[in-house]
Amino acid sequence: MSTERHDTERVLARLKDFQRRTVEYVFRRFYLDPDPTNRFLVADEVGLGKTLVARGIIAKAIEHLRGKVDRVDIVYICSNVSIASQNIHRLNVSGVQEFVRPTRLSLLPMEIADIRRNHVNYVSLTPGTSFDPKSRDGHVQERALIHHLLKKRLRVSPAGLRRLLQCRVSDDNWQWWTHEWKPESVDKNIADGFVKIILSDNTLHQRITDFCARSKRRVLWDDPERLELVSELRFRLAEMSLEMLEPDLIILDEFQRFKNLLDYSNPEARLAQRLFQYPGVKTLLLSATPYKMLSFDNEQEDDHYPDFLNTLRFLFESDAAVEEI
Repeated sequence: MSTERHDTERVLARLKDFQRRTVEYVFRRFYLDPDPTNRFLVADEVGLGKTLVARGIIAKAIEHLRGKVDRVDIVYICSNVSIASQNIHRLNVSGVQEFVRPTRLSLLPMEIADIRRNHVNYVSLTPGTSFDPKSRDGHVQERALIHHLLKKRLRVSPAGLRRLLQCRVSDDNWQWWTHEWKPESVDKNIADGFVKIILSDNTLHQRITDFCARSKRRVLWDDPERLELVSELRFRLAEMSLEMLEPDLIILDEFQRFKNLLDYSNPEARLAQRLFQYPGVKTLLLSATPYKMLSFDNEQEDDHYPDFLNTLRFLFESDAAVEEI
């Protein structure tokens, strides 16, 4: 097990006075006030160090939670995969690289054994790879993991299951993924749990069974049912992965780029909303432009006032509170 190396004062000492005051205030509102808040927005001009402020809040949160929880899971979400990978390392106050997990939500079953061993984990996600239901095929590794979890456990045509999940991957590549590739750290309980999820939905199970029977001799590339089933399986795996995470602090960096995830009435945001509503989790929003300040007559679909209200609605977690403003 990695040893946690964490020095809050060392992290805070690198901050400018205004940054440190922000850290102290947000921390107090999150954890110390008699009426604490679960969500807080830090909005300032570009270049004033919002990432450094987030790093300071992380350091104080870890120190505060030590001994109160078995482990601390920090979830960092931003719009770009490369930025997410870069910034999650910058936010790591422990100095232990094994704690950092840039990943897709649906691939967490391969990481969860290590995550459970650590005192602190940093998990970076992006909306496009983890929360977007329109990305139906997903990544080949996701589908290979689903195949690994279901093969020999779900009573369907083995050839049909392979073809269902193959999508546009070549036969040779898919042969390697399904026969040679072995995911690490995926235990039997995870596989059994995923199969149980599928079997508990009789309609979904029957659809998979029927499609696998029809596709056991050929790939049905253009069958809309194939896309729907792959999308649903990826969603169910991501949903199960959320149950494995125990987020203590979520950081939404430049959240205005994926503000649709903040709308609890948006059916496409249901995975993200489950993450945000995890019991006791704190959510820190970072942005230089948290809502559109101005809209013109020809921009009716992106009106600044509803945008402002939606931001408030997420922060207050209440329609009634927004109505009072």
